Amino acid sequence: MDTGADDPGRPPQGWFVDPFGSHEQRWFSQGAPTALVRDGRTETQDPPPEGVVDGPLIRAVPLPPRPTGVEYVPAGGDRPGEPAESSTAGRADPGPQPHPGASSTPFRARPVLSTPKRVVGPRWVALGFAVVWSLLLIGLLVSATTTTRLPDGRTHTESVVGRDPAEVMAVAVLLGVSLAVCGVGLVRRLRAHSEAPSRPGYVCAGFLCLLGVLSLATTGFTLIILGAALFVVARPLKRPRPLPGEQVN
Repeated sequence: MDTGADDPGRPPQGWFVDPFGSHEQRWFSQGAPTALVRDGRTETQDPPPEGVVDGPLIRAVPLPPRPTGVEYVPAGGDRPGEPAESSTAGRADPGPQPHPGASSTPFRARPVLSTPKRVVGPRWVALGFAVVWSLLLIGLLVSATTTTRLPDGRTHTESVVGRDPAEVMAVAVLLGVSLAVCGVGLVRRLRAHSEAPSRPGYVCAGFLCLLGVLSLATTGFTLIILGAALFVVARPLKRPRPLPGEQVN
């Protein structure tokens, strides 16, 4: 029997045209046919019939890469209570199993819908607003001055940075960390198509609002507005059904 392998001295290993004619392709391991077969992209289990393989083996043509923008879910339904598909007629071409010999559970393809712009847009606006608002707050702290009256009647003016640089630096770091946490959380949710909220973002927003409540006499109002903006960014990404005529991006 012709090995059909790239190296004639080695037994065939991989996908070959099914020499028994039962399916399009059959997986060979160390020169022996296995029960793993493939028709198109659908992989199932079908033990090979008894008998000797007649003729040479023909290596199967590699399948084209799977289309982008789709994900593969079990054919029984991706939602609880969704009925299973009764036949393969009209089913989208499912992708291959991750490894030869894996479970033969049939899969079907469905498009991956990204979040509509009308849902993501307000969060980007809120994040941009929070960045600008934070820069204004830092600029206010850097340029702010305090005036004290000396016992001899003179006045002494001193910048806030010169009076307490550690406090100004701590506020700047706090704002930077809050913006980074909310921004990274939003980007990760968008890339992973996740509808989960950003819990660290909620914590940062709540902490800033709490500081604002405790310091309403100074920068409290600014911190409350900033916390509200970060709260909007941290909200869950709900993906509603596309509007009539809307093209999902």
